Amino acid sequence: MVAAVVGFLALLRSQVPMIQDFGLLLSLGVAVLVAVALTVPVSVLVRRDRRRPDGPARTGQRALELPLLGYVAAGLPIEAVATDQTIAVPEDLARKRELAAGLRRDGRYRALLQIWLWVHVPLTSALLVTMIAHVVLVFFYW
Repeated sequence: MVAAVVGFLALLRSQVPMIQDFGLLLSLGVAVLVAVALTVPVSVLVRRDRRRPDGPARTGQRALELPLLGYVAAGLPIEAVATDQTIAVPEDLARKRELAAGLRRDGRYRALLQIWLWVHVPLTSALLVTMIAHVVLVFFYW
């Protein structure tokens, strides 16, 4: 980013005022684009994680006591054993619709992030190639 800004600020040495303005606006635009690229995806992920509860221990939610109906051993089927044991399960896990909605929301965020990466990575690569070509040409013709 610093190289791009310095490269575009090199246009300020031109005698033509329009080229000077162009260099100033390009350097400002590169700085803003880098700031947005660094903050927007992180803020989206942080906002998404704040909405998701981390379980009864952290959120103060009640836990449901569900009966333990059987055991699973490696390679053996589930064996139904009548016991008095229970297991504490957060209420969110006991509600199927809310869990399914959370999974759908997470899948949607993941898909949007993948689409954003498919657009962002090639455009960033193209910007870097253009910036390097610009810096080389400025120093070549300077």
